[in-house]
Amino acid sequence: MKSFQGVRFPLFVAVPLILTLSLLFSALLFWVQGRLSGGPLLLLLLAGTLLFFLIAMGCGGFWVYQDCKLRGEEPVLWVLLCALSYFLILPVYLFRRPKQRALCPECRHPLAKGDRFCTVCGASAQNPVAPPKHHHSAYFLTAILSFILSILCLAGFVYTFFSFAGDLIDQGRQDVTILSQESLIGGVWTVSFHRTSDGYTFRQDLTLPADGAPALQVDAACGTVPEGASLELRLLQGETAVTLDLTDLSQPLVYPLDSFQSGVLSLELQSNGVEDVSVVVALQS
Repeated sequence: MKSFQGVRFPLFVAVPLILTLSLLFSALLFWVQGRLSGGPLLLLLLAGTLLFFLIAMGCGGFWVYQDCKLRGEEPVLWVLLCALSYFLILPVYLFRRPKQRALCPECRHPLAKGDRFCTVCGASAQNPVAPPKHHHSAYFLTAILSFILSILCLAGFVYTFFSFAGDLIDQGRQDVTILSQESLIGGVWTVSFHRTSDGYTFRQDLTLPADGAPALQVDAACGTVPEGASLELRLLQGETAVTLDLTDLSQPLVYPLDSFQSGVLSLELQSNGVEDVSVVVALQS
């Protein structure tokens, strides 16, 4: 690629530069319209991540294909392996690839050690051509640069996502959670989250056996507890309701279930300002 003045611009500079300018132009349009925040910015960063990753995959795969041909390897196989697990297979290939072979003086096909004639065109291999020290460097450097830009866009996406979710919580949205996980396995209810909007409630039902469960064991840990924040667990069954304060729980809490009958016991875990929370609730037999 050449400019109007005849100055050569390498591929590894031109392609990422064009895409970067396109993303910046889109960002400028959103900014002019007063919309460069939240969803639009996340979409731009996600688009940048995918675009640069695809460029890295394409240019890296092309370079591997050409490098395999120069070294007498099976190019299609290695390209397919790279497509399946690009950032795992490519370092393996770079580490184990054989040395470059001398080339046929006529057709430039790689010659095996001891070959007297080219196996492709039949030309004499008495005066082979030395392999190039570097080949298709623009594609390799484009893949590296595009991968770096993809990582930067992904980091920006993650940062913007958490900032956007935090802004929604600060604005009073009641349905926002950040990094929350919830599971019920073998009668053990586990909940963890980084942050939620005030009043956000996790709900789960446990079944009390016919012979009755003697107690409910609760273990809770709150990483950050601002002033006035709280973590509460409510036990509900019919008209019976009990609220347990888990905010400053220093050791597992064992609560007897004498006031509850066999059947469904509804649990509600409500978060009010606490952060980095982990809760485990289980029936004691």
